[in-house]
Amino acid sequence: MPTGRMVPLVTVSGSFEAKVLAARLGSEGILWQLQGGEGPYPIGPVRVLVDESDLDLAHAVLEVVRADDEAYEREPGSTRAPLALWLVVGGVALMALVSVGKVIAANADSGPVAPSTTSISASP
Repeated sequence: MPTGRMVPLVTVSGSFEAKVLAARLGSEGILWQLQGGEGPYPIGPVRVLVDESDLDLAHAVLEVVRADDEAYEREPGSTRAPLALWLVVGGVALMALVSVGKVIAANADSGPVAPSTTSISASP
């Protein structure tokens, strides 16, 4: 039975990893909570907390998750893009979107050009 007291299980490097671990914990019926990695830019370490009564089971789940990760990394032909690559790709995509947005905004500000209605008249 849950005690209601949350204790730290592990601190992981990012919110994606924390959410994957939280899903595994939840699938085992373990109550969990995440601290950190929130806001508009969810980066940085995230603490995974579990109910104190489930701490031993949570450690067992954590060991299974780590073993799965190590097996995946050793598997021949497996490709896992490093974080630096994802940051570069994301940065390039962001710069492209900003550039396209600036072009669209510049064209929207100029608007259509109306023909000139000035007439030239000759005086006698």
